Amino acid sequence: MKSNFVPRRSGAVGTIFGSAIVVLASTGCQPTVNAVEDQSRFNEAQAVNDKRIVSDGAFNKRLRVTAVNEGRANNGLRIVETTVLNTTDKTRRFRYRYTWFDGQGLQVQTPAPTWIDQAVAARNEVRVRSVAAVPGAEDFRLELMEVRTRR
Repeated sequence: MKSNFVPRRSGAVGTIFGSAIVVLASTGCQPTVNAVEDQSRFNEAQAVNDKRIVSDGAFNKRLRVTAVNEGRANNGLRIVETTVLNTTDKTRRFRYRYTWFDGQGLQVQTPAPTWIDQAVAARNEVRVRSVAAVPGAEDFRLELMEVRTRR
């Protein structure tokens, strides 16, 4: 005759053993802290071809615009965020400025757009952002140029 007896662990040893299994099982499904990323994504990132983005030849050789995201703030003003990728092994500096236009293509009267300096680490990306100064701003132009350091 077959027995249905199942031995049970009791006491401190059983509690420790059971707790260890629960801890190991729950941590085994957690993502690791260290991440491995394919370095080739920087070389393969496609440049965004957008006529609203104007850049010079020096910028295009070393830096690449890979994304343009547009939206609206809670107050209804337009927001633009542009991702710039450094494709080189050195930190690069560039300047940018956004100019805003109304629905008819006329430049929105705001204080003169100023150039903003930005650095991007080697093989890294940075996002630059602008919020329209007035509700009537519907479109933009982004100008970019690399800042060359003198040696």
